[in-house]
Amino acid sequence: MAKEVIFKKQKTGLLFLAFLILTLLIIQLLFPLNHIEIFEIHFIDVDQGDAILLRDPGGYDILIDGGLPQQEQNYKLNRYLKSAGIRNLSAVFLTHPHLDHYGGLIQVLEEFPVFYFFTTGVESRAKSYLKFLEIIEYLGIDYRTVHRGDMIRIGEVIIDVLHPREEFLVGSLNNLSLVFEVELQGLKILLTGDIEGETEAELVRQNMLNRVDILKVAHHGSATSSNADFLKIVDPSVAVIQAGKNNIFHPAPEVIARLEDRDIQVFRTDKDGDVVFGWNGSKLYLLEGGISGFIRKLYKRAI
Repeated sequence: MAKEVIFKKQKTGLLFLAFLILTLLIIQLLFPLNHIEIFEIHFIDVDQGDAILLRDPGGYDILIDGGLPQQEQNYKLNRYLKSAGIRNLSAVFLTHPHLDHYGGLIQVLEEFPVFYFFTTGVESRAKSYLKFLEIIEYLGIDYRTVHRGDMIRIGEVIIDVLHPREEFLVGSLNNLSLVFEVELQGLKILLTGDIEGETEAELVRQNMLNRVDILKVAHHGSATSSNADFLKIVDPSVAVIQAGKNNIFHPAPEVIARLEDRDIQVFRTDKDGDVVFGWNGSKLYLLEGGISGFIRKLYKRAI
């Protein structure tokens, strides 16, 4: 009799499990995991490096940079993307070929289908970067170079490339970073890679900059970037610094001071972890988020 009771319990458990799996599959078909109702902007904490995810409600997901090789962060970036319900990436952008920007993308390409890859075409002879390019070619990803004057539209996301100029692709890799303004139905975001004061001054001098709502602070908040003239023109409401914990160089205290002097709200991945914003077409919200899951309807506060 005892064996019969145990067997019935196991059978009931299996039936319930089968029912639960079937229910979850139906829910997933009716309400896809990657369905979102507002634009989302994710500044992902990948320690000392950049990784930015743009999500369009139409189902387009765009990744800009990927931080260091993911083995060093227990594959944080891939886990983050999967936690957000992402199955593929419409486009990946690489701002420049430094390891703390492309290293983590190698593992992304190995796990997520990518339709387009955009970069400047600036060369690097680093073995890991050459391997990265080989993977792109092997996977048959559509590789494209972009420069000043190029405009890319992916869903409702409009990307206006401001730098570098195609005819000047020699020099400091930092100063040859891809710089572009992103517009999401009225919201403007300036993404700056690792540019330094020299490139900031050039963009100011050539009237390439506009006021923006969100600024990705250049070069992890380095003292060589975010000069006063540059900040005066872009005049963001919000600035995000992507830097590793306990880094004695990034962000520099003088950069924090310059941002705060202009009453710019500063977020830092080394202190705040993943920083996620939502834009509903009229208001910018700081969202709950992170590797443990996303609560998209719970807005923490309007900015």
